[in-house]
Amino acid sequence: ACVLGRKIYYADGSNEEGALANNIPEAAKAFGSKGELEPWVEMTDVFQNEGTEGYAFALLAGAFGAPLMKFTGYEGAMISLVGKSGIGKTLMSRWVQSTYGDQAKLMMLRDDTRNSLISRLGVYGNLPLTIDEVTNIEPNELSDLVYRITQGRDKARLNRNAVERAAQNHWNTLAVVSSNSSLVEKLSGLKADSSAEMNRVFEYALEPNEHLDRATCTRIFRAINENYGLAGEQFVNRLVEGINQHQAGLDRLSSHIEKASGVSSEDRFWCAVVSAAIYGGMVAKKAGLIRFDVSRVLKWAIKTLQAMKAERGDSIQDSVTLLSQFIDDHSNSRLVVEVGRNPKVVQQVLREPRGALYLRFEVDKERVYISRPRLREWLAKRHASYRTVTAELDSLGVLHNA
Repeated sequence: ACVLGRKIYYADGSNEEGALANNIPEAAKAFGSKGELEPWVEMTDVFQNEGTEGYAFALLAGAFGAPLMKFTGYEGAMISLVGKSGIGKTLMSRWVQSTYGDQAKLMMLRDDTRNSLISRLGVYGNLPLTIDEVTNIEPNELSDLVYRITQGRDKARLNRNAVERAAQNHWNTLAVVSSNSSLVEKLSGLKADSSAEMNRVFEYALEPNEHLDRATCTRIFRAINENYGLAGEQFVNRLVEGINQHQAGLDRLSSHIEKASGVSSEDRFWCAVVSAAIYGGMVAKKAGLIRFDVSRVLKWAIKTLQAMKAERGDSIQDSVTLLSQFIDDHSNSRLVVEVGRNPKVVQQVLREPRGALYLRFEVDKERVYISRPRLREWLAKRHASYRTVTAELDSLGVLHNA
């Protein structure tokens, strides 16, 4: 069975009206339907145009991929839409939510509290979460957000007797967020190796498209604002009717995507996102809910997967890069000298430090002395292992203990 707002859908094709508890969050009441299905479906014609694949993927993943995440073996993942203001990022998030209800009430904002986020995830369950405009989110907060979405449950809590309580909120879904700048780049600057978080974010850039001009976007917005929830009802009906087929279908599609894109085990979250989005799109296509070619979006997604894999490799900092960054960050804390033949006597001071002394450059000896405590502290702030970094530098012949 599948619960959508007040309705419960069963595998035999039947459904019944359910009651909402008195303490249910207000957002749950936004799941419902209004208007007609045809105007909503008609708007998807725009994705038949070349160059709109990234926009189409956002709709497929959020609207039809999120309910299928439970079949991938992962609790959740994040899709990050990056691009300039005014190109349709927010519209896509609203379109996703209009699949299941009133998009204006279901959409979350950057300033909504952490507790409200967990509450929404618990209420939405297998339905998509969207957060508009997270450009200014702090790196640590972003890392926390990514982990929360992908862990699938609320954090453990103790009762008054110090006994752990059962988690109240669980979910298997996809979150679609929009930003003017890359969230992956923000994560990469947080740690020496942010691959754990980066692997959970499927991020790509949306470019302005002539087929999604202001007039077209206005028509789409009006259509989804006046006609919502009906596509979700039809889609959920299809899902529960074929509930025993989805696991095998997703597994076959996932294997095809892995082979076609050449991804590895560390790319499992990305592959799960693409598999759920495309499989959901195929179900939606058969149900008459979309009017564009899903296979064209699949080709785009495979190319995007390959590009993301290459970019991630450039984002992970090796030990030599970390050492270079440490030296750059402490340019005002270095003493530059020429020592001559006698290393105990400084022949000439070329540059004095402007702050605390952490580096000593001996230019004629081509040697740099580094403060161990300061390096250890600096690496710790970037969640990098001092022992690992120094061992790698030593193996490369870069570092010598003095």
